[in-house]
Amino acid sequence: MDLAQVIALDAKSHPELSDQVLLDLIRQRWSELKNRPADQFLSILDRDCNIVMHSLKPEVVGQSAAQNKFTSKVCPELSTVGQVVESRQDCVGITECEVVCEFGPHLAMFVAVPQRQWTLALHRSRAALRHEIRSGVQPLFVGLIIVCGILMPVSLFLLWWTFCRVQRRQQKIEHQREELLIMLEAKKKELQSIVYAASHDLKTPLVNIGGFGGMLRDYCTELKGLCESLPMEADMRQKLQTILDEDIEESLGFIQSGVTQVHVLLDGLLKISRAGSVPIQPQ
Repeated sequence: MDLAQVIALDAKSHPELSDQVLLDLIRQRWSELKNRPADQFLSILDRDCNIVMHSLKPEVVGQSAAQNKFTSKVCPELSTVGQVVESRQDCVGITECEVVCEFGPHLAMFVAVPQRQWTLALHRSRAALRHEIRSGVQPLFVGLIIVCGILMPVSLFLLWWTFCRVQRRQQKIEHQREELLIMLEAKKKELQSIVYAASHDLKTPLVNIGGFGGMLRDYCTELKGLCESLPMEADMRQKLQTILDEDIEESLGFIQSGVTQVHVLLDGLLKISRAGSVPIQPQ
């Protein structure tokens, strides 16, 4: 329908030509248009709604189109072609033209040419236009169905392939997790056995040290009794008692304290090594 505006603009650009010369020029250019739909035709109406030019039926020139019906959603107040001509405004609507009744209702675009007091109308059969639109949409719809038919299996295959890949990846991760858990459990048992063996081996000499320390304390007590019964000088007796009562007793106390501390450390190590196997009971 933009063609009507182009022709109207061409008519406005030749104000020096007479009406008849301009109409001949419009007819010539209309006939030179290529690839034009067969049902499309051009008409020009004057201010009195008389047909000045008609490309489809030249014999209707001079007849009146004032009572031809016109319907437009853009200009609902216009109900006849005559009112469209008198309004001098561009509008698009559906017309029922008596002079070309074989087309029935058709779509028309009216473009005003104020310099000539004309209104140029470009017509097209509504039924033919609908058929053309349907014929253009149908291949597109068929093509869309074909494309969907091709893309759907491809999409399903890609979805299945992605799902299988994710499943394989998940199985691999799960297998690695199980292997790590097995290794962790083995290291844990190895650590427990090492700690248990080390604590057991360390406790044996500690027991010996503690036992012999106790025996040494008993021997010192016996030695102290023997020293009291033996004749010796007072200075020597005093010095010997100091060694037995203070020096040796203090040393034995350090030994016993060290043995006790090592026992506590070993017990702590054993508790830590068994912590993983003890069930947690939060309270």
